[in-house]
Amino acid sequence: MSTQHTPGPWEKNKYGQVFGPATPQSKHSNGRVFIAHIVDEKGRHFPNVDTGILDEAGQADARLIAAAPDLLEACQALTAAYGIGEWRLRSIDIARDLALEAVQKAVE
Repeated sequence: MSTQHTPGPWEKNKYGQVFGPATPQSKHSNGRVFIAHIVDEKGRHFPNVDTGILDEAGQADARLIAAAPDLLEACQALTAAYGIGEWRLRSIDIARDLALEAVQKAVE
């Protein structure tokens, strides 16, 4: 299975922008690949007009999007670890660790 998305890691900033790693093709001023920009239910980029910083829900959304490549990797590792009809304990431990790290990234 080939990766068709921008490879991770993805990171978010306090303004609700999510970026992938730097590439020579990136056209963003920070040299990184722009992935997403979180907006509120009214389509505003900066729900808090005083600070320009996203509210709690917007920050949670940005964390979840930034964790997407890690969550995908963890799911792929779990799928591979279960195999067909056999247990691979070492693989399951690795997959569990990947899943825990991905969930932590998504919620913190």
